[in-house]
Amino acid sequence: GTFVNCETRAQRFYQVFEPSDEIAPSWRWLDAIAAQCEGAARWAHLEELTMACAAAEGVPEFAALADLAPTSAFRAKADTKIPRQPHRYSGRTAMRADTSVHEPQASADDETPLAYSMEGQNTGEQPALVPFVWTAGWNSNQSVFKFQQEVGGALAGGDPGVRLLRDVERSSDGFSPENVAANGDGFAAARVHALFGSGELAASSAPIGERTPAPFVLLNSADAKKLNVAAGAGVRVDEMQVSLAVRIDDEVGVGVAAIAQGLPGLPPLTTATVHLAADPDFAPPPSADGDVIAKG
Repeated sequence: GTFVNCETRAQRFYQVFEPSDEIAPSWRWLDAIAAQCEGAARWAHLEELTMACAAAEGVPEFAALADLAPTSAFRAKADTKIPRQPHRYSGRTAMRADTSVHEPQASADDETPLAYSMEGQNTGEQPALVPFVWTAGWNSNQSVFKFQQEVGGALAGGDPGVRLLRDVERSSDGFSPENVAANGDGFAAARVHALFGSGELAASSAPIGERTPAPFVLLNSADAKKLNVAAGAGVRVDEMQVSLAVRIDDEVGVGVAAIAQGLPGLPPLTTATVHLAADPDFAPPPSADGDVIAKG
């Protein structure tokens, strides 16, 4: 099938083992339903359904689905498929030793570029077809750098998948004026969430709590200059009756105050606009160490 992550990157995924008839892939359920509908399209392989989605009218974003991964016709060196099983799986004979030392024939897979066997090469040259990370002399994910262009870099064949949606082009003056308070001295209120701490349950976790930042507001540098505040200084938010630490981020539009949500001790933002003023008595609360994942 295909899934889309939070980056809007569509990626192909394949089954690990051959399912029984009772656990058929969902696309086969769709085909079975189509069989009951007069004139409905039918698909012999997942690729046919994927290409049909890519060619669907009215959804141009789906056109990229055709380029997510090599087709089932792909072959590696020596005309082999990509193996699903690493060499360590050679001990699989013992799994059936109580029945027979003769292995049953491997299942054929004509729907994917992968094989239900150890035969073939998993070189990482096709990032969408890396079934496991292992290489001789290394244990499992310790060998991940062997599949990368450089340590910590992209995979050898590039990042798998295709971005379906690209960043929206930003205007030079940020948000439109109608989003800013009509009286001219307010800010359009936006909501932002911290990676650590904004989640209600996550905030209750001690390790995550150690990385939870102090409540903050994001301001464009032009607005910070007007308020005569610098990064780390405090501003009073009248509507929330709290003072927040200032962070400067020019990705935020002029006239917009992006206020963190869900952080401990921070009341919810309930208004569309807010009024800010520099707080000379602001004492920044202890902030989390961003390099700490867990202690103790």
